[in-house]
Amino acid sequence: MGTPPKNTFTVERDRMLALKSELMKRLKKLERERTSQFGLIPLRDSDSSSGSTSDQLVFISSSDDDNENIEDSGASFFDSIRHTESDGVEKFPSPMSKARTIHDKVDAKSIIVPRRKNKVGLTIRIVLTLLMGYFDVITDFKVAYVYYYNRQFVVAYYIAGFAVFTLLIQAAVTIQQHKQKGWAECYGRALIALLGGAPIMEGAAVWIGKEDPTLLFPPTVMFAGIKGIEVAFEAVPGSIVQCLGLLSARRNEVHPIQIVGLCSSIFCGAFVMTDGNFGFICGKHRASPNDPYYQWVPNTPALSTRLMCKFGMFLFFVCYFSQFVYTMSIFVDAFGFCLAGQALAAELALLCMYKAYKGELCGVSILSHPTPLTNYVLPFLLKMGYYVLVCACPMLITAAPCELGPEVFAAIIVWRLSTNGVVSYVAISSENYHCDHMHNMSSQQGLIFNAVTLSGALIGLRLFFKNCCKKFNVSLFWKPKSGKEHIESAWRDPEVWGSNMNPVKTKDDDYWEWAILLHPTYLPLEELTSWLCYRLVKKYADRTTPRPSWMSGYEEIVFIKRILTIYNWKGVNEEEAQRVDDALETLFTSKSPKDLEWAWSGVGGGGAAKFRFFEKVKPRKDWLWKRRKVGSSVWESFMT
Repeated sequence: MGTPPKNTFTVERDRMLALKSELMKRLKKLERERTSQFGLIPLRDSDSSSGSTSDQLVFISSSDDDNENIEDSGASFFDSIRHTESDGVEKFPSPMSKARTIHDKVDAKSIIVPRRKNKVGLTIRIVLTLLMGYFDVITDFKVAYVYYYNRQFVVAYYIAGFAVFTLLIQAAVTIQQHKQKGWAECYGRALIALLGGAPIMEGAAVWIGKEDPTLLFPPTVMFAGIKGIEVAFEAVPGSIVQCLGLLSARRNEVHPIQIVGLCSSIFCGAFVMTDGNFGFICGKHRASPNDPYYQWVPNTPALSTRLMCKFGMFLFFVCYFSQFVYTMSIFVDAFGFCLAGQALAAELALLCMYKAYKGELCGVSILSHPTPLTNYVLPFLLKMGYYVLVCACPMLITAAPCELGPEVFAAIIVWRLSTNGVVSYVAISSENYHCDHMHNMSSQQGLIFNAVTLSGALIGLRLFFKNCCKKFNVSLFWKPKSGKEHIESAWRDPEVWGSNMNPVKTKDDDYWEWAILLHPTYLPLEELTSWLCYRLVKKYADRTTPRPSWMSGYEEIVFIKRILTIYNWKGVNEEEAQRVDDALETLFTSKSPKDLEWAWSGVGGGGAAKFRFFEKVKPRKDWLWKRRKVGSSVWESFMT
């Protein structure tokens, strides 16, 4: 029997299937061309609400490169796809026949890893950083054993104690990073951190390149933070103690491992801080391309320029770190630990007084909600940690206005470089100086050493600034600017700045990121009220425009609670409270009282069916936080 003739429907179906197959082949070819040209990876994401499948385009900017891969072509394409807010949806150009839209949420599991050439550079960086860090820790324990064997028990206990204390801090930070994953995994990772495995874990997370929304910090920030903790609490104090031991030892008592240990602490600390600065700032630049403080990374394809920029920073860190370690060891030997600690505490007190005068002493820029912990403990600990970093190996993120600020950052560096020679000269000349053995240095030799390290630090700064991005304004590193002024500039700029490590898409997302991330003391209340009561109400009151993810579902409750917390902290009058109350009622009347019951718990309790902001959110009654007129004194500035 022959093949039965096909009807018209079958013929048309076959023709359409063949046409679809041909179109899909052309589509894949165009996607491959776009991928190779701009670093774009097509993703597939199913919309659970509609059951449809839509295409996405994700800009690949890996967390691995030192932004030696911030290429002109990729950057220009990223600039060309700025959002349009006319219809509330960001539109991206595409070589395909239809426009593609990036959804509000992208599944972290669907993010494709970076290109191979970026992976190679990332692998080299992570391996070198880990090797340098572990070599430093191992040599410190060996040095501690040598001192213990020579019956210098105090020095041995100090060196080993700093290393153990660093492991404890890394374990505590690891618990905070992974606490949303469950207690079993959280404490399992903390145990690994206690055994010295925190850098390996976070380095592996950076290498994989996936963003996990359950983590407190992105992997790049966490990795840089872990290595920064290692430098601040192990390399810096350990180097001071080792240098003190070398200067006070006789020649026949010096073991080669002691010299290797001191040099490894200095060079490893400088290498780690150089890599951490580049990695952290590159990640911030990808997330905040319009933030002027994160644009110094050279974007030229010339490898020599990037290497010279890194070498300049590395040379500055080596010289700056060496000078600080030498000066502190001489000062401690001459006047003791107590006086040295009091001098550093006095400098930290002056720093806190200046931040209090600026009204930003309680400002915290990491996922902060006003609580007794964040009001009194966390700001001081952060500023103390930033102060230690700037004193030993400056982390450029501390120059951001929401951290120490550029003027404080520059003032500490200039103060250190200009006074280290004087301090060492006075300490060596004092009657209390005890290093009277073969390794004693005269005051003239101390001045020569400080002059050499100062010259090396200035040469390193010159190389660094010369090879920075040509468009970067170098004066931002020392030009005074407060965190409030910085955030006001970001809010008033029509361009998207971005504030977290994940790039945002629209200006509303940008506002939301600032409101969630920063302490309320930084947020401009007028701009926040205008955004909430006019912009959001105008766009989303009719409930026909698709809402962003942070205005729906569980995030809606978080949004309400955060807004109420901000206004409660800032303090508003009855008219402003009523305006905010009306805006919240207009935007979120669909939620039942049961859903909103816990949303009021952190700001006064309640759970009534109607939004009554002014009635439910009571002002602080504590006399310490009594509202007073701003600006009449330092104390009043601190209180407000």
